[in-house]
Amino acid sequence: MTDLGGRARGCLLGLAAGDALGRPAENLTPQAIAARWGVLRELEPLPDGRPAGTDDTEYSVFVSLLLERHGAALTPADVYAAWRADVAGVTGPLKGAGFSELGTVQAIRRGLVPPATGQHHHGWSDGLAMRAAPYGVFAAGDPAEAARLSEVDGTVAHSGEGILGGRAVAAGVAAAMTGARPTSVVESALSVVPADSWTARALRRAIAAVATDPGDRLADVLYDAVVPRHYPWADLAPEAVALAYAAYLVADGDVEGSVVTAANLGRDADTTAAIAGALAGAGAGESAVPARWAEAIGPLRGSCLPSVAGLDVRDVADRLVAARTRSIPATAAPAPASAAASPASGAGPTPTVAVCADPVGGTGPGDSGPGTDTSARGAGSGGTAAFARSVAPSTSDHIGADGRRRDDGPVGTTASRAVAPSTSDRVRGAFVGLAIGDATGWPASRHRFGLLAPWTRRLARELDAYAEEHAVTTLPVPFALNQPTGPLAVGPSDDAEWLAYAADTVGVDRAAAYRKLVGRTDLRARISVRTALDNLAAGLAPPVSGHDNPHHFDDAAAVRAVAFGARYAGDPVAAATAAQADAEVTNALDGVAGARAMAAGVAVALTGDLAGLPGAVLAELPAGTAIRRTAERALSIVDGRDPFEAAADLAEAVADHVYSYGVAAADTVPLALALTVAAGGRFAAALGAAATVPSYAESVPALTGALCGAYAGFAALPAGWRERCRTLAGCCLPEYAGTDLVAVADRLSTQGGT
Repeated sequence: MTDLGGRARGCLLGLAAGDALGRPAENLTPQAIAARWGVLRELEPLPDGRPAGTDDTEYSVFVSLLLERHGAALTPADVYAAWRADVAGVTGPLKGAGFSELGTVQAIRRGLVPPATGQHHHGWSDGLAMRAAPYGVFAAGDPAEAARLSEVDGTVAHSGEGILGGRAVAAGVAAAMTGARPTSVVESALSVVPADSWTARALRRAIAAVATDPGDRLADVLYDAVVPRHYPWADLAPEAVALAYAAYLVADGDVEGSVVTAANLGRDADTTAAIAGALAGAGAGESAVPARWAEAIGPLRGSCLPSVAGLDVRDVADRLVAARTRSIPATAAPAPASAAASPASGAGPTPTVAVCADPVGGTGPGDSGPGTDTSARGAGSGGTAAFARSVAPSTSDHIGADGRRRDDGPVGTTASRAVAPSTSDRVRGAFVGLAIGDATGWPASRHRFGLLAPWTRRLARELDAYAEEHAVTTLPVPFALNQPTGPLAVGPSDDAEWLAYAADTVGVDRAAAYRKLVGRTDLRARISVRTALDNLAAGLAPPVSGHDNPHHFDDAAAVRAVAFGARYAGDPVAAATAAQADAEVTNALDGVAGARAMAAGVAVALTGDLAGLPGAVLAELPAGTAIRRTAERALSIVDGRDPFEAAADLAEAVADHVYSYGVAAADTVPLALALTVAAGGRFAAALGAAATVPSYAESVPALTGALCGAYAGFAALPAGWRERCRTLAGCCLPEYAGTDLVAVADRLSTQGGT
């Protein structure tokens, strides 16, 4: 019989072995792994002869020390203090840190505190899952307590599904520490996450895939079940946790089998193998860890976290058990695995913090597919009700005392103009203003470049590599050669085309509108849209199609929301509601909030009420969210300042310096709002400032152009740009090649009675 100490050492040794075995396979495909190693079984040493542990092992030891110090009384403040000292306090590069760790450090260094520190673009990452095993060791036999403790940790660096992934791992380890069978361990994991969460859905799909006994097709079956096809990184908690549990089940809890299976699946191989090793090691104990692996695992290098350098996972496991013993009554003992809640009863223990609270529709209706009744989404702490207007529209919010009067253009009030534009002219202005902004952002040329022949695009890539190799800054690149030069002209690209699609389908059920696009290979779209189309094809319905989505936070829906603002001009509430229905197909959380806010802002700007714009937008941004904080911060930075002058400060204070995917709605919608307000609605001034923030050139100019164009009207836009950008190229939606965006706007105006 394996004692508690042996299981604890087995857990951390299994974790460290999985981390080391999976490290060289990280981000590789199963095919690439097989081509290089056949089957990866041996720990590859670094030059010093020791295997390379990564952040998975070092952060798990970091967590163990927190538990030793604070025990069951651990609070987010304790975790935050440790992060501030030992992670954010590290000088120089944070080696081995993932996006979630770097995002948290950036937030801490900007003065944020939990839970805001975990509300970054990778809040759903597997960073908590990779370090959650010690909570299961500490709370052996009590999956609910292990999950609670992991959530306390998770609020500092994660949110939503990232926290749920940690809960699932901690609970599973707690059950495995009693010697429970792997199937019971998985049941314990499912018992502590909501049944309608992405994490639970991924786990259930992985379990079902394993149950088919796929043999040599295991990797293919699991990839089809849980791996998003259009996301380049491998750090998703729902994916990593599902793959780890699948490997653990396939190996029936055998330590070597679990670790080897997980590592050879690729993706985030060090994390999935570490989790699988922790589960198996907790169940089988130290003696079940292959001796050749255990002998190779020595003191930590501290290459990721200097504070843990020199510690041995065996000693740390013993200290963790001692801390557990001190924190519980002498008569207490690990509960049998049968004490874990059964997933048949639905979601398990209610989390201490509503980590799944989704201000755009709860956690989703589950796997019921098309036709699911979502009428009850507003119930509870997350849901449509969370969008109740928390800020009343104001006539003076963030508008300078001088009314932003300028000598070189409109002053921000309709009274300053001789003739106010009509609503239909303003709708044209919103659409073409967005197209002009789209065209001025440098990514537009890249999107339009996709219309050239494949060999031409290949030549450009080869010349880029040549320039890098030879350290030259510019090369004469014959972009077109014998090809038509139209794609190289200045003009709109993806944002304008997806706006047109939304406008043309504004009266169609939103899920049905996107199901029409499923299976098409000729369109180009954001990761959020591509993943949503895959989800729809798999039978998922909104809001799940937008929630189970690695880039649910992007502004794809905010761009499309301009159409709904135009459709409901003057009615920001109706515009926001319609935009939400569209956004939930492809986005969630701040991605939906950004769409609601953008639709409301356009609806108000179309009335000429620039003073009411900030209030209308803020009313759609729930308190406590990243997008609301960013909007308030951006407005405070530009207050009373010239937009061009303020743009540099906006980029420094608001821009995400960790994640380069510059289309996060939590950033782009607030930036567009702030620049529009700072410019007093003057199109050229606002757009010129927007173009100076290159990391957000994909969307901020387009969103800014839409707001200013809605306010100023089509006739006020620069004539040359106006004519150049009204015609679409079809670079993302080929059927829109040659389409007049003004005609699209006019059709929508007629439909809306404007």
